[in-house]
Amino acid sequence: MTLRRVKIQGFSLPLRQAMRTAHGRIERRDGFLVEVEDEAGLRGFGEATPLPSFGTEELAKCREALEASFRADLTKAFSAVALDSQPGSQAQPQRQFQPGVQPTGTPCAEFAREAAFFDLRARREGKTLAAWIRDRAGLSGAPPDQVRTQALVAGDSPAEVAEDAERAMGEGCSAFKLKVAMERVSGRGPDLTWDLERVGALRSTVGAEACIRLDANEGWTLEAAEQAFERLASFGVDFVEQPVRRGDLVGLKRLRDQGVVDVAADESLQGAGFEACFNAEAASVWVVKTAALGGLDRSIEIARLARESGIRLVWSTLMDGAVSRGAAVALAAGLQSSEGVDEVHGLGTAGWLDADLGQEFALASGGKIGGKIKLRGDPGLGFVPEIPADASSGAGLELSS
Repeated sequence: MTLRRVKIQGFSLPLRQAMRTAHGRIERRDGFLVEVEDEAGLRGFGEATPLPSFGTEELAKCREALEASFRADLTKAFSAVALDSQPGSQAQPQRQFQPGVQPTGTPCAEFAREAAFFDLRARREGKTLAAWIRDRAGLSGAPPDQVRTQALVAGDSPAEVAEDAERAMGEGCSAFKLKVAMERVSGRGPDLTWDLERVGALRSTVGAEACIRLDANEGWTLEAAEQAFERLASFGVDFVEQPVRRGDLVGLKRLRDQGVVDVAADESLQGAGFEACFNAEAASVWVVKTAALGGLDRSIEIARLARESGIRLVWSTLMDGAVSRGAAVALAAGLQSSEGVDEVHGLGTAGWLDADLGQEFALASGGKIGGKIKLRGDPGLGFVPEIPADASSGAGLELSS
């Protein structure tokens, strides 16, 4: 296989409304669409949409890493990881932490590059990306044709949260995620009373049987988190994501061991922190943003480790575009357990974007039904992305061999 051409295009996708988190406000998502083309003219696509406030690389550093890596790819044979290894050819993993592809300082760039190559390989073989990933992971059977997703709801007041939840319910959703541990008044720290009012409004709206998840984005101290957990337990919360700072694994484990509410790790899993979080047994749930962890091969290894360790695994995104979401949806489907475990994943964020990279990855007849994303049956990602004219950002770069 020969790489003939690489194209890197910048984009800027506005959100329909600003998303407030304990890390700050998110108003738009800036990134790069990458395209690789082989000697036969087949193309594969990846997306790098970093989120520095979450802890990924800055946009400029991401572009530099993309350019450097693809220039190198055009001057040498492809590595086994990128293209030329056969699915299922990886050595049998051992029952210990073996991350495969090690984390880098530019995870979003690494993810985009690898995803583009995986997409190209799947298209060459006439397989969906989900099926190709499943083969690569050495799992038997076909991937499911749909993935369950939660709705990310928001609102600065209980009434606004209730209204957003009603909208999501109207679209068929039965699992909901709400950001907490934010400042209601600048400079005064998280407002637990405000959070309790908003969570209460969400529970009253969606009913007693619906799944509610909360994301603190590192916003609480350990003491504040303990107080919050005691008050939140009555709402039947599924889990609270990243309640304390990412490096406070002692605090994270203490919350887990107390057993008041299940604890999920997210920011704590980034980079080298993943191994430390695993060894500390700091969380019972892993919320994995594959773009922030450096790629699909690393995510395959993480999924294997989660299965062996009895840890719940929820796939998520950085609120990025359709190409990155598409790879994450394919990953969730491709690695879904054959034992009938049908987890709800954090992949239903398309509605937050006011513009996107072409056709939604998972749309098919019926589209999203009942909080589920239905996968397409076309090879690779299943669509050819395109940057809207008013979302193009900066000059593109095209490289050829």
